[in-house]
Amino acid sequence: EKPHEKGKVGKKLTYFRQVEKRNWTIATGIFNDDIAQIAEEKEKIFDDNVKDNIFSSAVFVLMFAAIFMVVTFWMVQRLLDPLKKLAFFARAAGGGDLTAKLDYKGTDEIGQVARVMQRGVKDLANMMRKMVTSSRTVAQASSQLIDIAVDLNEAAQEMGENSMNADRETRSLSKRMKNILTTAQKINHQLDSVSGFTEDVSNH
Repeated sequence: EKPHEKGKVGKKLTYFRQVEKRNWTIATGIFNDDIAQIAEEKEKIFDDNVKDNIFSSAVFVLMFAAIFMVVTFWMVQRLLDPLKKLAFFARAAGGGDLTAKLDYKGTDEIGQVARVMQRGVKDLANMMRKMVTSSRTVAQASSQLIDIAVDLNEAAQEMGENSMNADRETRSLSKRMKNILTTAQKINHQLDSVSGFTEDVSNH
């Protein structure tokens, strides 16, 4: 008979052990229909523990995921910030602004790339300044050469005019010399005639 259910008799699973020294028999037992009830209670307790563990695990996973997302976002922003600065600097330098500044002094790989880019832009700016100075010098030399060419052209024209005048004077002088030579020949011929005439007179 069950102790809490008077009048209800059920089968019972009994376990006993004899203690020979004391001549005792120690026994315990449980009703068969109570085994299922106890199992259900244990299963319910186990399910409740599992649900609690699942809930705790889910809360822990969610908290870990939230922390991981925040840390990941922070790390991504920390990595992207120097990359954005590099991209802005590269666009400015590519657009011709060789005075652009890159505000990043890290010692990592991005910092090394930033320093290389800054040195390259600085060298390019120095080269451009030297090219501008050289082009100005070339322009000044070209202007001087043009002035010299103009002066030479004017001198050549003047020399041409003088040469033409000299040629005319030479031709006039030559003509005069021919006239003088012709006159001298005529005078010489006349002198020969006079000399012949004189000899004839002296002979007679």
